[in-house]
Amino acid sequence: MKNHGASRVMETAFTKTSALLLFAEHPVFYVKRVTDFIDSMIDEHGDYMFMVAVFVSIAFLLWFLTRRRKAPVRDFPVVILPMGQAPKREEDQEPPLFGNLDDEH
Repeated sequence: MKNHGASRVMETAFTKTSALLLFAEHPVFYVKRVTDFIDSMIDEHGDYMFMVAVFVSIAFLLWFLTRRRKAPVRDFPVVILPMGQAPKREEDQEPPLFGNLDDEH
């Protein structure tokens, strides 16, 4: 006895998978659709979107700077350790071209 049921199931699964692969698109095409939509929205309504963003950011800054804090701002100790003194450098001598002209004559 041959088991034709298993081969028929595999054949059906293979047919459905190939049909999905034929109609499936690469994710890049979905990204292109989204970016095209965003570009068209910016092209048509970019001025209004910019004005809304400016007003929202101003409102956020005002809220952030004037809000009441839950805990008071506390001072915290800071320790500054001296790293030592910088080594003394010798003075750079001027190049002869810019030196004192009276000394050369």
